[in-house]
Amino acid sequence: MRLLLLIIIISTNLSHANSPITVVSDPWCPFVCNETQDSKGLVLELASAALKVSINKQLKFESMSWARSKIFAQKGKRDAIAGLERTEKNKGLFTFPKTSLGRSTICLFKSKSNPWQFLDGPSLHHQRLGWVNHYLYGSKVDFLDAHIEKLQNENSKYLTIISGSNHIHKRLLNMIIEERIDVIAEDYSVIKHTIAQQGLTKKIAMAGCIESSETFVYLAFSNNIKHAQQYADALDNGIKTIIKNGQAAEILSRYGLTVEESIQVNSWN
Repeated sequence: MRLLLLIIIISTNLSHANSPITVVSDPWCPFVCNETQDSKGLVLELASAALKVSINKQLKFESMSWARSKIFAQKGKRDAIAGLERTEKNKGLFTFPKTSLGRSTICLFKSKSNPWQFLDGPSLHHQRLGWVNHYLYGSKVDFLDAHIEKLQNENSKYLTIISGSNHIHKRLLNMIIEERIDVIAEDYSVIKHTIAQQGLTKKIAMAGCIESSETFVYLAFSNNIKHAQQYADALDNGIKTIIKNGQAAEILSRYGLTVEESIQVNSWN
């Protein structure tokens, strides 16, 4: 009874305001799409459904570069950021729910005419790498972050940096086709989606994946907003509800995924 009363009080306090929860990210489809009203991306769709059912709050998404997204969310200029990994650094800047909304694996992609294959970190040497400004691959792929940092410090010809929020993965793939770069490292589902959308299956090939890179992604809330922890708790509660009523499975099926593949509930303090 006390637990039920607490949930009612929290829901009332969080839902009385009409203002939506503002979310930022760059396009990272199928996780964050914003391409059509019916296909916003699995992270945004799951979070929207969960927060609607738990505290009757709407999400308002704004697409911007990843660098700007992190700054705006970190400073509390926006409430949340979509598609973030729970790293040690990020834990100090954002409030994470216990429930992940997607699973990510980093793979390497190249031109089909390029015989190169990814074996390990040193095999990347002398490959011209395309990289999105401020992207970090996380603690499980720290050799890749270290490699990029080294190339940046050397102002190396083996690193090409791009930024922005419009068609960023399409731009990278076109740079491979135009032979301006040799390889990119990005989430498997994101690039496979872009390849299919752009009709590039005969031009782009996978060069291998980083087995240790598998991680989960979240919608995380800024530590500089008032209700960060309550929103995170509400998201967790809402996800439980939409799993039970089948809505989560329905959303994920549109992306060819299952609840078991995408959602994981963690138990941290």
